[in-house]
Amino acid sequence: MARRWGRAVLIIVLGALAAAAGAFWAWRTWLVPRFEAAGIAIDPQARVDPQRQYELVVWEEAIVVPWAEADHRSVLDEAVAAFTERRPNVRVSYSLLDPLQARDQLAAAVAAGRPPDVYGTAAGLILHPSHQIPAEPYFPGTGRGELPPFLPAATGGLTRDGTVWAWPRALWWSVWLADPELLARGGVDVDAVLVRGWTWDDVLQLAERLREAVADPLVLDAASVPTLAELVLNAGAPVPPHPPEGVAGLQEALVRVARWLQTLREHGAVPGDPATASRTRLERLITGRTALIGPVGPHLAQAVLRRRPGRFLLVPIPHHPAAPETAPAVPSGYLVFRQDAYQGDDHTRLAMELASWLAARTETWLAETLGLLPARPATLHAWHDLAPLDARSKQFLAEYVLHAGSGAGAAFAAESLWDRAAPQWAAFWTDSPVPEEWAAAVVRDLLEGGPAP
Repeated sequence: MARRWGRAVLIIVLGALAAAAGAFWAWRTWLVPRFEAAGIAIDPQARVDPQRQYELVVWEEAIVVPWAEADHRSVLDEAVAAFTERRPNVRVSYSLLDPLQARDQLAAAVAAGRPPDVYGTAAGLILHPSHQIPAEPYFPGTGRGELPPFLPAATGGLTRDGTVWAWPRALWWSVWLADPELLARGGVDVDAVLVRGWTWDDVLQLAERLREAVADPLVLDAASVPTLAELVLNAGAPVPPHPPEGVAGLQEALVRVARWLQTLREHGAVPGDPATASRTRLERLITGRTALIGPVGPHLAQAVLRRRPGRFLLVPIPHHPAAPETAPAVPSGYLVFRQDAYQGDDHTRLAMELASWLAARTETWLAETLGLLPARPATLHAWHDLAPLDARSKQFLAEYVLHAGSGAGAAFAAESLWDRAAPQWAAFWTDSPVPEEWAAAVVRDLLEGGPAP
């Protein structure tokens, strides 16, 4: 009897253990929020072992700010030291890479199955889905009434196919730079432009009124393809401009751009030799020979604003009267990769933690040296105190990028496929082609011809 009773107890215990194991397996399989990426199923909540020694490798595209008290390397040194103090069982090594060569180095490392754990882009998104882990599953959650962790303009430019692939850091903006006194002499209500934007017609009227006052009312960087991309974006081009539904809209936007630029040339509003003017536009603005130059990014803007504080003003890119205003703003961020010998979900979680940490720690440096907009709404208030811009430019820039900006539009303007349009963009200024024929040629190069992006 006792033996039979003992056997029954053993069966019950074994059954309980089997049930517990089954429940644990079901919990791990169905309830843990795993996701598929880079060919593996990943648990974003994997436990980091405090007894294990981890090694993380970081590659980052160098950002040079000549006037900054702290350079990029010293900022990273401090950020990495603070991270390893917080995580003493983690060893972090990093390399600052030449931005002109870094992405080729990354592509080669991915092909070899040995990419870094974390990669920092100076600007824009890189995708290598075979080894890249999306950042979005690791983003912090938000409660009711709380701000989202990142600004939509920041995540939008790092999103593909509905997934955010990187930890946003800061937003590179592109605007035009003006002499507000000359704009006022040309009949422009500068404060209204800063608040509501302006159209191509407004710029034409400005050029007409200033023809006798300045040599060239407007000087564009005609040598730069991003100038074309930003004008097309503000001409109402659909985003993304892929066939079949986007081609007609893209071509119409290009026709609008060509007609407007030709009208500017006919009115004597832009220099006869745009390539030379592109190289001398800052000098022309500073010496009063032009009222307006564009486009201008943070580095170029600071070169002027630091030299002549209070004299010049950031203004929005004008748009076609029938198109919405769109502010190009390209985010920088940190990407996470896996190696061919996958090092585990805990290793990936630590790499994500480091990427988030670096994004937050370098954001302030970029804000206070270049005026880049932070990616996090929680730090916008501090940005107004840190950014090296005048009060009107700061107020305008925050409104412009955050409300007129489009994440998809920013990605569209930053796409490397625009390099394919470079020959046609140069030909526009030398040949004065028929707008419709020129637009068709640009579309062909963008969607079919030219070097692969």
